[in-house]
Amino acid sequence: MASGEEQQSTDSAPWRQGSIAGPEVVHALHAASVDRLPHIEWDHAHLVVISQDCDICHDVDEEPFVDLLPFVVLIDRTPHQVNEDNLCRNGRNPRRLVLALPQIGEAATKQWHRVRLPKSDLEGRNPVATLDPAALLCMRRWLGRRYTRAAFPDNFNRRIEADKKHARKIDGLWKKSTADQVTGVYILCPETEITDAAVDYEIRIVCTYPPKLDENGHPIIDPVTGELVFDVEVVKHAEEVAGNLDDWMGDIAGIEVLSAKAMPEVDFSLSDLRSYKRLELDFRSGTNHAASLPLGVEAP
Repeated sequence: MASGEEQQSTDSAPWRQGSIAGPEVVHALHAASVDRLPHIEWDHAHLVVISQDCDICHDVDEEPFVDLLPFVVLIDRTPHQVNEDNLCRNGRNPRRLVLALPQIGEAATKQWHRVRLPKSDLEGRNPVATLDPAALLCMRRWLGRRYTRAAFPDNFNRRIEADKKHARKIDGLWKKSTADQVTGVYILCPETEITDAAVDYEIRIVCTYPPKLDENGHPIIDPVTGELVFDVEVVKHAEEVAGNLDDWMGDIAGIEVLSAKAMPEVDFSLSDLRSYKRLELDFRSGTNHAASLPLGVEAP
C-alpha cells in the first residue's frame, strides 16, 4: 500500500504510457478476456499501459481502446529461473522483458502478451504507479524490436550452428557480467546466401558501450576537454566481448572476421545502422538453438 503522500500523488495522475493499472482493472480484463491468455498467472499480474500518450488522450470515437502488457510478479524463483530472469533484464532478450515495477517489485512480460481494453475501463480510476523514465525507455525500445529485428542469411546461421563447440562458447558469453556493459553488438555481413563451402562470409563486428552517467542518468562531460567521460571498466569489458567474438566467430568454418572492435555508442552512426545488423538473443530462430545467441543490452 502506498504511503499517504504517494497515494495523493497518484490520485491526480493522468493515464499515460507506462502507467500501471490497479487490481480492479486487471480483474475487469480477467472477466472479459482471460480466455485469450489463459496461461498467465492473473492473480500476480499488473497491467502496464503501452499505448502512446496521444492515443490515450485522443477522442474515444477515434481511439476507443488502450493497449496494455500484463507483467507477472516474479516470486518463488528457482536458481535456474533467476538466471533466466537475469538474461531478460535491460531489454537484452527480444521476446521476454524483466522490469522493476515501482511499489510492486520485479515482474516479467512477453512480446505477444498484449491485451486491449476499452478506455471506459480506465475512467474514474487512477494508476497505482508509473514506470520511471529509464524503465519506460527500456520498455519502448524493447517493444519496437519486435518489428526491427534483423534476419541474417540462413547459411550464415547454419555455419554457426554446425560448429557446436564455438556456438556454445558464444552462447555462454552472454551469461557473463562483462556482456552487461555492452549496449549493442552489430555485424556487417553479406545479405546473400553463400552456398559454396569454399567461400567465406566476411564480416565486421562492432560492440558499442555507453558513456558514464550522472545520478540523473545524463552523460558526464569532462569540464576541461568537453568530451564524454567513459568508465574504464566498461570499456575493458566491451573490448573483451569484441575480442571473444573475434576469436570464436573467426574460428568457425566458412566465416572470416575482418575486424572486431569496441566503440562508444555515440560514434556508431546512422549510416552504420543502415548497413550493420544487430545481433539479437534469438537471431538464429528456427534452428535447434532457437534462443541462443545474443542480444545487445538496451542502455537506459
